[in-house]
Amino acid sequence: MTGDVDTESATATADAMRSFNRFLYAYLALLIIAFLGLLRLFGFPTATAVALAGHLLIHAPLFTLIGNMRARTDESVATVCDELSSVANPLTSLWLTDAAQIETDSDAGAVHFRRNGPLGLTSKQYRLVATERPDETIVLTISRDKRSIVTARASVESVETGTRVTLTVERTDVHALSLLMMMLLGSTVDRLYAAHGYDIVDDSHSVGLRVPW
Repeated sequence: MTGDVDTESATATADAMRSFNRFLYAYLALLIIAFLGLLRLFGFPTATAVALAGHLLIHAPLFTLIGNMRARTDESVATVCDELSSVANPLTSLWLTDAAQIETDSDAGAVHFRRNGPLGLTSKQYRLVATERPDETIVLTISRDKRSIVTARASVESVETGTRVTLTVERTDVHALSLLMMMLLGSTVDRLYAAHGYDIVDDSHSVGLRVPW
């Protein structure tokens, strides 16, 4: 990728992270306001119980999300494959920002990183693996607590108009707050792909209930 594209992608990633953070801070503010309103109406025990139950319900991993995208780029097949099979791609750039603490590990072929939640109240460790299969399909996996939470499969082929990329992303353990965030900030993520040099041709998503067994 050229230096201009690298600069644009870095700027788009920073803008996307600011949008996500603003959304989370707004959610926390609404949660506090709702709690204070319940506290005034019903008292501390009831307000605490209702706020906690609502918070737990919103964060319950009840859904799975599958996204399908077709895009084109002027970059060569080899360049696109190199980018998608590394951590320097649109899917992982939102995870591997300056806010992520990348940790070295002897686990070959994997990147371990830790992310702090809003206000630094929580911290979670993730593992990212990018592999290229014999059928030339590139698979990216992000896992937490030894469980895969994001799996992306990308195929790359040369066409008359450049290089075509077909990407399928499956995310498990999705809670309602994440779904709302993705709906409200979908255009921000599209701009992130565009900054990486990808023109989105088709983009669709489907949501399903998560089977707990």
